Amino acid sequence: MSEEKYEGLLPRFLKYVKTETRSNPDSKTIPSDPKETAFLNELKAEFDQLRASRIKGKYNYITDLSSVIANLSSTKLQAIKEIENIITTSNKMEISRIKDLKIESGDDNQAI
Repeated sequence: MSEEKYEGLLPRFLKYVKTETRSNPDSKTIPSDPKETAFLNELKAEFDQLRASRIKGKYNYITDLSSVIANLSSTKLQAIKEIENIITTSNKMEISRIKDLKIESGDDNQAI
């Protein structure tokens, strides 16, 4: 890898991996944490700056690509949260059904 061609790549990479972007599992929004949104905005600004300063013509799609990646990640997280909600609701309904069956049978000592 030539030094001139990839100048600044290592420091930018190290900055990205040190950035805290852990999601909040209790959040109902996506992105789930303001730090994720701030990091996304920082990346977009950096891509915009790169595109404007050095990358012209055929590489204009980099900013669009970053938006697509962010949207795909968001959609994936929404699907995971929806599946989690469905499983939780299903478990609650099953527990309620079992309690109702115990009440109808009148046997409070019945093991399930």
